[in-house]
Amino acid sequence: MACSRFGTKSLRDVNCLAIQPIFSAKLARLGLGNLANQVVVDTSLVVKWLIEESDSDKANQLARLWVRNNVEPVAPYLLPIEVANVLYQRVRRSQLSSEFAGLRMDDFFDYGLQFIQPVGLHRRAIELATQSQQGAAYDAHCLALAELLGCEYWTADERFYNAVSPAYPQVRLLSTFTG
Repeated sequence: MACSRFGTKSLRDVNCLAIQPIFSAKLARLGLGNLANQVVVDTSLVVKWLIEESDSDKANQLARLWVRNNVEPVAPYLLPIEVANVLYQRVRRSQLSSEFAGLRMDDFFDYGLQFIQPVGLHRRAIELATQSQQGAAYDAHCLALAELLGCEYWTADERFYNAVSPAYPQVRLLSTFTG
């Protein structure tokens, strides 16, 4: 099992049962199903699960905590594309072999992340990226999703965190995680 380093349970095995009825009804109307106890994750954090880099130990510890507490990591549909691009860029810089990057991409799908793309996500991401003066709207998609779900958004991207955290306290920075 690819997630065994997180414990005996994989992220895919997380059960999400307890949810407030009003929130559940809203999500059902949006076609998002039964999502409780979620956390939004972005590429900067997920890559730390896949390849060893600074704060990978914290990322793995955080994932194990989520498994123990039945917290389900979720992300926008574009996350696999972003992860593939990060791995490819490492191949281009000769930091990873193409074969290893491909294997890590395969492992990525074994982590059991749920990918969500609710109506209005892109529009809200553009608004958030504009408000926080971002050069791109990728990370703003994660923030918009966390806003919609009413949950935390974990990132390892300090620049993005510094730009948005004063206005959006649900954004959490991996380097500050103490276990």
